[in-house]
Amino acid sequence: MTLVWRPDYNGTPGKVTLKKESVAADPYYNNVSLLLHGDGANGSTTIVDSSTSPKTVTAVGNAQISTAQSKFGGASLAFDGAGDYLTIPDDSSFDFGFNDFTIEGWIYTQKADEYCVCAQSSIGGFMLVAYSGGFRFRRFGVADVVVASSLPETNT
Repeated sequence: MTLVWRPDYNGTPGKVTLKKESVAADPYYNNVSLLLHGDGANGSTTIVDSSTSPKTVTAVGNAQISTAQSKFGGASLAFDGAGDYLTIPDDSSFDFGFNDFTIEGWIYTQKADEYCVCAQSSIGGFMLVAYSGGFRFRRFGVADVVVASSLPETNT
């Protein structure tokens, strides 16, 4: 929760008081299924889920925290492209079905090859794939959906 001070006019002309209110910083935070900030010490393989229902995250291969590149907080998750990934046990909060949902993140890439950004491999699962022409959302058993027409520039 974030505390904010809002003007309260109380219906009296010329008189203003400040009223303290608690507001959620993100109105959808309670709906977040997985929140990985990538914070931590350089080289650490301890990946913390900061969602309201934290899950166990396991780093595989050379997946780790890196302070060499970051968007926020001075660190990020780093994958060298040779068999690195994270595993998270299946959870009902990942069962998006065909309802609206959002996958959001910052991706820093050094080459424009095709790679999987995230996936759910269970029945009815999905894959978000970056490739030279943009991003594709692949729903297992359903046609691909193009979700972006171009990749971000490399090294930016």
